[in-house]
Amino acid sequence: MPRRRVFAALLVCLLLGSAVAGLACSSAKPRPRPVPTGYSSVNGTPALVLRPDKPTDRLVLYVHGSGSQADVLEEEQLAPTVHTLLKRGFAVAASNGGGENNWGSPKSVEDSVRLAERTGYKHVYILAQSMGGIGGVELIDRLHPVAWAGIFPVCNARNLWEINNGRDQIERVWGPGPPPAKISPVKAKDVKNLPVMMFASPEDTSVPIEQNADACARWMRKRGAKVTLIETVGEHGDPSNFQPNRLASFFARAPIGR
Repeated sequence: MPRRRVFAALLVCLLLGSAVAGLACSSAKPRPRPVPTGYSSVNGTPALVLRPDKPTDRLVLYVHGSGSQADVLEEEQLAPTVHTLLKRGFAVAASNGGGENNWGSPKSVEDSVRLAERTGYKHVYILAQSMGGIGGVELIDRLHPVAWAGIFPVCNARNLWEINNGRDQIERVWGPGPPPAKISPVKAKDVKNLPVMMFASPEDTSVPIEQNADACARWMRKRGAKVTLIETVGEHGDPSNFQPNRLASFFARAPIGR
């Protein structure tokens, strides 16, 4: 809070000198300081915040895949996408979000929400990759993003459990047996007019497109989202899924306010 505002609040407290003053003082609590650029911690959870050279009001919140953490933003596969977003005037941030293998756990969602709030940006865009698709969809109703994008996103945890891709990890998060219906497939309510872009390959055997990206697309379209599903090639992680310029242009074109 600027010094003048703090001083004004204190002056009100002194002048009123009553129970009413106590209310005025209690409402004058300073807002949390924005999390700094670079590696930091938000409520004890490691996070990485990267900002463009010029100030911006736009944040791309990245939701990581299995086995990754916030520092994946600087790794070879994702670095060109991050660099392009920064060049186009977007800040980019990621949280460790409940650990490397969180599978959309409540803690991972809360960690991402807190990170987005602490960065202080007005407009939020979500980019979810692989396992991060679950938490990424859950975040729609919490953060009401301008636009949403997924890179071979997991949308149906039960499908991954059934094909035994990450079954042990899923059960450590959600308990023995099939994961809950709310993430099989994962759904969001606030998708009307939401611009959505997904990259996924019909050849992906790790995260089958029909039960995941296709399922997300069908659900979102049915409820009014504007979905573009880009079919890529190859197995999970194929370079064709990473299209920095196309992704950045998609975010840049998304209208503010739905």
